[in-house]
Amino acid sequence: MPVPNGVIASNDGKTLYVGDSHEKLWRSFPILADGTVGEGMLFFDPETSRQDSPDGMSIDAEGNLYLSGRGGVWVASPEGKSLGLIPVPEFCSNVTFGGTEGKTLYFTCANKVYSLQMKVKGGQFR
Repeated sequence: MPVPNGVIASNDGKTLYVGDSHEKLWRSFPILADGTVGEGMLFFDPETSRQDSPDGMSIDAEGNLYLSGRGGVWVASPEGKSLGLIPVPEFCSNVTFGGTEGKTLYFTCANKVYSLQMKVKGGQFR
């Protein structure tokens, strides 16, 4: 992968998700028992006319991924199914969970920081 950007492991530690800025999509890799990474495969390639590159990513307590770039923040299941888009007119570069209960999604886009209250906690707040 010539231009990896954004990386996060699944909550169970068995899968590594990586943004591929060259191909403008996201890939997943199995994390092997010895800690090395196995052969990658296409994880998520949203249908959109936006050609922004993938950038940051976060994960919630249920294992769903929040992927910044390509028109906003995409939400994808652990299997790579699109669960929706938080549309933003400018390019989004990063996304994370925070707040006192871990249920605030923060994302940076151009010259702004957005926040959105969620029903689910971020993966690091399980």
